[in-house]
Amino acid sequence: VMLLDALRPSSDVVTTPTSFFPRTWQLSTFGDVLSDPRFLSWLKTSLVVATASTAIVVVAAVPAAYMTARYRFRGRTAFLFLVLVTQMFAPTSLVVGIYREFFALNLVNTYAALIITNAAFNLAFATWILHGFFSSIPTEVEEAAHLDGCGRWRTLTRVMLPLTLPGLVTAV
Repeated sequence: VMLLDALRPSSDVVTTPTSFFPRTWQLSTFGDVLSDPRFLSWLKTSLVVATASTAIVVVAAVPAAYMTARYRFRGRTAFLFLVLVTQMFAPTSLVVGIYREFFALNLVNTYAALIITNAAFNLAFATWILHGFFSSIPTEVEEAAHLDGCGRWRTLTRVMLPLTLPGLVTAV
């Protein structure tokens, strides 16, 4: 429906359309939007923020999820509980505090503020999702990699990550 509305003239969109398909097809709407410098600036901002925050989340969540799934250490359960609890907070309840911190750090209206905020709110979700995927892989696969001479890092990058690719795509 949105695509068909984009192909209608503006006057047909404002009034209730009488037919599902446009009577007059108008492709110039896409050209108008793509040639608008404001839209291109907004698109650039979205791409920069999404790419950078996703990269930060993946780089931080993969080792955290791998370690919590494979190794038993003191505080592991508390860490996983904290990851789960952070997903229960509404991001809007934290806006005032986050704004004050960014104001104090002189980060208001910067890419860094958006990237840090997006990464922070998505890190717990990615860690939780990847933890489940790493936990579902049998330990024998990892043991076989160690017997073949892989260290922890090579086991993670060469064996575990390819096996958890669907989880990684979900987290991204």
